[in-house]
Amino acid sequence: MVADSLRPESRLRPTAWSGLAVVAASVILSVLARTSLGDSVRIRWSVGTYYGPEFAPTALVFAAFPVAVAALYVGFRWVAARLERADDLEDGRVAYELSALLTLFVVLLGQVALFVANLA
Repeated sequence: MVADSLRPESRLRPTAWSGLAVVAASVILSVLARTSLGDSVRIRWSVGTYYGPEFAPTALVFAAFPVAVAALYVGFRWVAARLERADDLEDGRVAYELSALLTLFVVLLGQVALFVANLA
């Protein structure tokens, strides 16, 4: 019983299940943004200088977030699989998984911030 809990398959792998939840949350937020916001969203807030567009199409901006989160998720899972084969991640597995999940959450929080900023 104790030996089973030490097997690699039973170690903490939050990106395996919660990474998909973050991708799903990003998709849901994008659908909500598309139905709640207008045709364009403000993507830049600046004081003084003008150096590019301040607005972009809502559909394009909020479609990019789930694509980015999904690509990060797939990339992190790919790296994890390669590291498992090399047995280089025995002690750092938890740190790797948590940093991967934190990265996914940071992108999602950026999406939430953009959504909330455009609601006002």
